[in-house]
Amino acid sequence: ETETERERERDRERDKESRGSSRDYRRDRDNVPSSSFSASTSSRDTYRERDRRDIGRDRDRRRRRGDGENRATKWNKEMDEKWCKQAIKLKEMQPITTVYLWELDEALIPFQSLLDEELSRELKLNPEIKNVGFSVDRTLAYLLNQRLWWRELERHDQPHVNTLLPFDDQRPVSAYKIQRERLLERGRPSYAAIARRYRWLKQAYEKPTEPEGLTTILAEKSHRIVEDLYQVNQLSDRWLEATRDTLIAIHNSGGVNLVVAGDKLIPCLTKLFLFRLNKIFPSEMVYASAKMGKAWCFEQIVKHYGANTRYIAVGGNSTVLTNLKVAAKNGKWIKIESAESLRRLTNQVSSGDILRL
Repeated sequence: ETETERERERDRERDKESRGSSRDYRRDRDNVPSSSFSASTSSRDTYRERDRRDIGRDRDRRRRRGDGENRATKWNKEMDEKWCKQAIKLKEMQPITTVYLWELDEALIPFQSLLDEELSRELKLNPEIKNVGFSVDRTLAYLLNQRLWWRELERHDQPHVNTLLPFDDQRPVSAYKIQRERLLERGRPSYAAIARRYRWLKQAYEKPTEPEGLTTILAEKSHRIVEDLYQVNQLSDRWLEATRDTLIAIHNSGGVNLVVAGDKLIPCLTKLFLFRLNKIFPSEMVYASAKMGKAWCFEQIVKHYGANTRYIAVGGNSTVLTNLKVAAKNGKWIKIESAESLRRLTNQVSSGDILRL
C-alpha cells in the first residue's frame, strides 16, 4: 500500500509539472537544437502581439498588390480544387491493390528541413526557406500549446485516433466541459476523458469549418498560413505540388495512401492540417509510431488490408523496410531525397512501373 501511495504521489507531481511547465512542443522535437526556436518560452501575450503584427503585415502585402486575393491564395485554391476533382473519381475506385505507407516529415512535406540548415542543403532546398520555417513552426507551436492541450495530452499520446474508442461513451462532446476535465484521477489516467479529447480533435480536424474546427480556431492566421505554404512550395522546388500529384496518381491507380509518421499523433495531425492535407488523409488513415513503434503500426495495417496486398513504404530511412518486412514479407521501400524523387514516383505509378519494383 505504501508503494502504491508513492506511485500515486509521483504521478500527481508529474501532472503538476506537465500543467505548469513552460516548455512546449518545439523544444521536445528530436534532432532540432532548442536554441533555434526563438519563441519557445513566449507567453500568451507575446503570441498575441506577434499575431497582430503578422496579420497587419499580411494585410499590408495584399494592399500593396492591390488585390484581396493574392497569388498565394489563388495557388492554395487551385491545389484544393485539383484534389476535389480527383476525389469524385474515388467513388468508382478499383479494388485496392497497393497500400502506400508515407512518412510525414521530408516525404509528404518538408518540415524538419525548414529549420535545419544541414538537412536543407542535403535536400537541395533554397537557403531562404529557413525564414519561412520559423513562421510555420511558430504557428504549429501556437496551435498545439495554446489550443490543443498539448502539454496535458503529450504524456497520453496514442498511435491512432481510435485507440481509446472502447473507453468513449460516444455522447456529444458538447455535453462535457472538456477544458475542465481532469485527465488524471487519483494519479491514474482517466481514459474516458482522454478518449473524449481525441474525439474532439478528430472532429476539429475532419470538420475544420465548424465552430470548433481547426480552420475556425486559426481564422486570424489564415492569410499568414496561406502565404507561408506558398513560399515553402516555391523555395522547395514545388515539393507540395509534387506531393499532391503523387497522391492523385496513387488514387487513380487503385492504391491507398496512409501516413505512418515517426512523430506523435497530435503534432502529426496538426502538421497535416497546416499543410492542407487533412482532406486527403482523414484522421483514421493516420498512424503515429512514437509510442508503439512502426512495426506495430504496420502490423495493424496489414491486419486490416490483408497479407496479399502490396505494401510500399515511402520516405524515412532504411530501418522502415526492416520494420515493414516484419508485418509484410513483400514490402518495399522508396527513398525520398527531394521533390524530384516525388515526381519520379508519380511517373512510376502512372506508368505502372511501380508494380515491377
